[in-house]
Order: sequence, then C-alpha cells, then structure tokens
Amino acid sequence: MSLASNQIEDNGAEALAAVLPLVCSTEGFTLNLRQNFLSETGVRTLAEALQCSRFITRLDISENVTEDESSNITSLLKRIEFFTRRNCANINRTRIMAQFDVIKSSAPDVQVCHLENVILSLADADRLCDALCCNRSITSLRLRNNALPADGVRRICRALEANASVRELAFQDNNVGDIGLLAIARLLRRPTSLRSVNVSNTVQLKVASIIDPMGPQTASAFFFALSSEMCLLTQLSLAMCALSDRDVGVLVYAVAQCGRMESLDLRGNEIHDRTAHIFARMLRRCSFMKRLDLSHNHFTLMGVVPIAAAVQQHKCLRRVFFGCFKSFDARALEEFVVLLHANSNPPIEVQVLDCSSEMLNHIGRRHAAVVTRVNALQHARFASSFRVETDSIGEIKVDSSKLWGAQTQRSLQNFPIGGERERMPLPVIKAFGVVKKCAAKYNLKKGKLDKTIAEHIVRAADDVIAGKLDDHFPLVVFQTGSGTQSNMNTNEVISNRAIEYAGGELGSKKPVHPNDHVNMGQSSNDSFPTAMHIAAVQEIHRVLLPGLRKLHDALDAKVKEFDDIIKIGRTHTQDATPLTLGQEFSGYREQIALSIHRVEAVLPNLYKLALGGTAVGTGLNTSKGYDAEIAQIIAEETGLPFVTAPNKFEALAAHDAIVEASGAMNTIACSIMKIANDIRFLGSGPRSGLGELNLPANEPGSSIMPGKVNPTQCEAITMVCAQVMGNHVAVTVGGSNGHFELNVFKPVMISNLLSSIRLLGDSAVAFTDNCVSGIEANRETIDRLMKNSLMLVTALNPHIGYDNASKVAKKAHKDGTTLREAVVELGFLSGEEFDRLVRPEDMVGPK
Repeated sequence: MSLASNQIEDNGAEALAAVLPLVCSTEGFTLNLRQNFLSETGVRTLAEALQCSRFITRLDISENVTEDESSNITSLLKRIEFFTRRNCANINRTRIMAQFDVIKSSAPDVQVCHLENVILSLADADRLCDALCCNRSITSLRLRNNALPADGVRRICRALEANASVRELAFQDNNVGDIGLLAIARLLRRPTSLRSVNVSNTVQLKVASIIDPMGPQTASAFFFALSSEMCLLTQLSLAMCALSDRDVGVLVYAVAQCGRMESLDLRGNEIHDRTAHIFARMLRRCSFMKRLDLSHNHFTLMGVVPIAAAVQQHKCLRRVFFGCFKSFDARALEEFVVLLHANSNPPIEVQVLDCSSEMLNHIGRRHAAVVTRVNALQHARFASSFRVETDSIGEIKVDSSKLWGAQTQRSLQNFPIGGERERMPLPVIKAFGVVKKCAAKYNLKKGKLDKTIAEHIVRAADDVIAGKLDDHFPLVVFQTGSGTQSNMNTNEVISNRAIEYAGGELGSKKPVHPNDHVNMGQSSNDSFPTAMHIAAVQEIHRVLLPGLRKLHDALDAKVKEFDDIIKIGRTHTQDATPLTLGQEFSGYREQIALSIHRVEAVLPNLYKLALGGTAVGTGLNTSKGYDAEIAQIIAEETGLPFVTAPNKFEALAAHDAIVEASGAMNTIACSIMKIANDIRFLGSGPRSGLGELNLPANEPGSSIMPGKVNPTQCEAITMVCAQVMGNHVAVTVGGSNGHFELNVFKPVMISNLLSSIRLLGDSAVAFTDNCVSGIEANRETIDRLMKNSLMLVTALNPHIGYDNASKVAKKAHKDGTTLREAVVELGFLSGEEFDRLVRPEDMVGPK
C-alpha cells in the first residue's frame, strides 16, 4: 500500500498506528509513507505500533523528517527495521520449520540448509540440533536474520561437534555475542570438517548498544582453536562484530600461526593503526591468503602503509579491501598508492572504499588506477597491468612485468602448493640456464639457429646463470613429475629476455620462440635430469666439499693438540680402558675423511648427462653424435668433467645416481650426528656432567637460568642430520618410482638432494667455526676421571688373572677405595708392583 507524496502529519500517523496491529496478510504487507510531513513524534508512534503488528514486512518513511531532526531519529529507524524483519521472518516460519524434518532424514539431495529471515527460538534451535545430529548430507548451514539467542548458537555448535559433513557455517545478522563466539571457537577445536565460518552483522545493526562485544576469554579461545591441528578453517568472517584492537590482535596472531587461512573478513570493526604491524606479519606468514577485507575500520592512510607493503609482496593475494578514508594526507596517499600500484605476482586487485572526491581525483591524476563513483559509494581500484599470452590451451593473462609466459602462468594457478618456501631450487634454474646456453651454441654451430637468435639466447641464458632473473622463476617443486613446467618456465623467460634484447614485444614469441628456438633438440624428459646432475655437482663442489674439508682440517688440528692427554675410554656408555683424547678425535677425523671420499665416489655417476635422450631415450629429433658433443660443450662451460650417459633409457627412467648421492649424504649425516653427540656429552656439566671438554660459549643458554651455556652448535647440526635423513627417505621413495620409460619424481628428488648438500655444507662450516675450533680440553677433570676409573684394572689381567682382577675392581667399587688400595688389601700385589704395572700411558697402544 502506497501513501507516498501526500500531506500526512503526526495525527495521521496516530490513525495508522491504530490500524497496523489489525492488518493480516499471509504474504506480508508493505506500507509506503515517503515524502510526507511526519516528525520525530509521528515516526515514534509508528515504531511503537509495529511492535504489536505481525504482518507489516516493510515500512518506508524516508524523506519525512527535517535535517535537524535526522540525527535523533536513527534509533527509531533501527527499531522499525527490526520489527519489519521480525514480521517477515514469522511469515516464513511455517515453511522453514518443515525443513527440519527433511534435514533429519539425511536425504542425499539435501546438502544445504539456509534459514533466512525466520525467527528461531531456543526450542527451534533444539529441533535443529536434533536434526543435525542425525544428518550426514548437509555441507552448508547458514542462519541469517533469525533473532537467534546466543544460547541457541551454543547449542547448535555443540550439535555440530558430532556432525562430520558440514563444511560451511554462517550465523549472519544474529548477534551471536560472546557466548556464541566462544561456542564457535570451541567447535573449531573439535575434529570436524568445517572450512568456512561466517559471523557477521549488517551495517544497519552496527550500533554499540546492540552488538555484544567479544570477551578476553573468547579471544583466547579463538587463538587456541585456530592454532589447533584439528582446525581446518580456511575462510573466516567476523565482520561488524564490534571487535576491538585487543580481540583482533589475538585473532590475527592465531591466523598467522596456523598459516592456512585463504580468506579473512574483518570489515566494520573497531580496528586502529596500532594493529597494522600484526596484519603485515600475518600476510608474511599466511602464504595461501587470497582475500583480505579490512574496510570500514578506523585505519588511517599512514597506518595501512605497512599492510600495503606486505600486500605488494604477497604471492597469492587476489583481492584486498581498505577504507574508508574520508580525509587524507597527500604524502601518505602517495606512498600508499605507489605500493599498491607496483607490479606484483600474481596481479592483485586492491579496492579502497568510500574515498572522498578529493582523494579520488588525486589518485586519478597521479596514477593509472580505475576510479569509479557509484552513487555514494566511491572506489579506487589498483591492479598490475598484464599482457595476454597464448599456448595450446588458449589465452591467459600474465603480469606484464614478468618474463614468463602462458605455461608458467598456468602452473602457478594449477599448483598453488607451499608458496615461496617450496620454489624450485635456484641451482636447478641456473643449471637450466647452462643447458639452454650450450644447446644454443651447438645449434648455432650446426647451422640450425640463426646467429642473431643464438646470440640473444646465449645472452639471456647468461642472465639466468648470473641470477639476474631469479624473480621470474616462481614455480614450486610440486608440479608435474618430469619438471616440464620448470623447463618451460626457463624456455619462456629466456625467450622473452631474448625478445627484449632484440627490441621485440614480450609474449609475441618473435623473433625468439620458447619451443622452436630455446628448446631446440631437447625434451623436458632429458633436459630436467641434465639440470639435476649439473646442479648437484656444482653444489657439491661449491658448498659441501669445502665445508667437509674445513671440518676435517679442524678435527686434525685437535688430534695433534690433544695427543698427549690420556683419558678414560667408554663403551656401552660405561668406563673402559684408557686412550688419548687425540686418539678419540682421530676417529672423528677419519669419519669426515671417509665422508669426503664417499662424496667424491658418487661424482662420476653424476657427471653422466641424459641430454640427447629426448622423450623416451631414443634421441628422437636430434642428430647423431649430439649427446656426446653437447656434453662436451657443457663440460667446457662449467669446467667440470661432464660426459654423456652411455644409456639414455636408464638416465630418463631411473635416477639411481641421485639416490646414490643422497645415500652418501645420509651416511655423512650419521657420521656427523655421532661426532656432535659425543662432543656435547663430553662437554656436559660444568659441575654435574662429564666436563672433559670446554665448548665455546657463543650465546646465553637460558632465559631463566643465568650463566648457563648450551652446546647449541651440536644441537643445530644434529637437527640438520635429522633433516638430511628425512630428505633421503623422500629421495629413496622418488627413485623407486620410475615407471616404464620415465621417472616422474624428478623435482622432489633433486630438491631434497640439494637441501641435504646445502645443509651439510653450511652446518659443517658453522660447526667448525663456532664449536670445533674453540674446543678446549679440561685436563684436570680428564685426569681425575681417568685415575678414579676401575677399568685400569684391565692392565693386571696378565699378572693376577681375570678372576682376581675382577675381585679387585668389585672390592674397590664396593668399599669406595682405589684399585691400588684394593689389590694390596687382597694381597695380590704390593703397592710398588701396582704402580709399576698400572701405567695409563702404557695402555693406549699395543706393546
């Protein structure tokens, strides 16, 4: 019913108020009173009447009160909206309640339960709980605008603890309050299937007196829930929930700890600049985050600059929302816009909501942002520019600042696994640069490549080898098992770099084509294993062997330094016969010497290259002798004795050389683990341990015990050894899964081998510099322990017999006396005879 644009005044409102409670309509009743002459008194009268009405679902009284009254009428408009929404919900109640029985039946075709605009009492909540406990098909439960009491939310969450099917949960416009939020937090700590939780209120309900804020206990509960291994949540919305900086700080810190969140919506809360650094830290930790909404909070432009910097560096973010900024500082705006407008990978769309007109004009003049005004809502959108690339699948957009092409971009979209931490190791990328450079040289020599094109490819490959283009290799290890995407990443980057040198257009594939020119005479199946071997050999020579040799030399110096120090030996962790400390360290030195020998022994098989085998080992699309000649070119380029693999079928289908090399790393890890454990136990103390060695004090050892010094270098290198042993398991599994003509675990095998090489080499240097070189012998302790040892009695075996020597040792141990006193008391020898026969310096070698 429309009574708009009349002359209805407050007395007319009184007449309508008397009629409204009597209106009856099963479909709801709409009353339009726009553009009349109602004052605040008339609006109040109508609001009070609506409280008794059951069927008025919409009442429009806009454009009535004067501007000076508008600020006083806000609460009345909220009441009117509340009652009309309540009535709308009641009308739909009968239809909605019938859904409970359907849910309880677990009908397989019923997978969503969306109860919107219907009042739910505690009894209704109990019925829903009963249905959910029996249900095994619902995947999405969404309750919106139900006036649901907070205790009802708690009961529903308790029921969901026994439900393994619900993946999406929403309590929107229900003011779930602290009780409900606490129940949701506790639910997230249970083993459920929940992936998405949405607890938000509309802008119209955002009134301080209505929203029940979160308490400290609830914020802590969310922290423990999001940090729990049970929690699988990837999407969280707590929009317009009156969250304070304290609450948000705890929540965001938990999100950063879990690291798995993909979407976070915190718009319309009470968040200020002081929390900006927490969001920046979260973005650095949450590598999977794709959407972040921080609009309609209390940030200033200067306050969100740290967040904007983190946004620009993020690799997965797709959409970010800031705002609203009614006023702005030009300098802060400039810094903010420059950060957001910078090219990123992948392209990010950032929207700044509710900008002032002055701010929009400033952005539009200074930067190529998309600036729009939609009624009262004004947006500034920033996105990296992109170009269109094509492959056999079709067209795809690529960030115009990047040199990769379509296949790399598809891999980024298809394998968003692990983020930057799992990127293909740079030694493999540089080895690929060597392969492409040498292939171009060969093809130029044979007249297969134009000289200009070959020179551009060689120049671009040199950039790859030098590390100038590292940022253009974003792909992760976990991709196709042949490494095809990384091979194409290299082809595309070198192609586009060569096109730049030729003055062409990026992505045009002219004059240098990634497949026809850069990949000429190659297949991913033979070029990737070739890059694997080159990378492994180069890293062994660059990192591992220098580190092991340095450790060997340091141990050798200690062997000579400790040569005259006689100490008690230990077997089964019990006292044994004496040896010198130098002899003990000579065992460590020999272990490292053998480790170096083992590494050198695996190199000959790593020198054998698969290049020339192409797809399955037959050498299809290559010329005769190509394999040997290209291996020679690579050897000249790297200065290492690479040769062609005698059997390409083995080189493609199996990677036994990689497994063998990883096995050597595993053995080295076992050796270093033993050495480091011995050193830290010999250095235990200082007063209650063995204390035979004094280890360097590199840093304070405890936050609570002053003066404590821990064997941190030993601890670090033993953790390295544990990681290397784990890496070898992955390499072993990968090497055992070469199916038919191709092993498809190549990336994970080389990634783990290179990790082991780097960790062992780096840790050997750190262990040498910060521990071994500074080890000192505690001569007084060593001498005391040696002289008190009962195992010196072994020297008496040839003179009094094993049985009598055993009696001497047992008596000395029982009485707490020395061996000399015990042997004299038992009458086996005189004191002078004991002193002549038991000489530790004569017991450290054969007579």
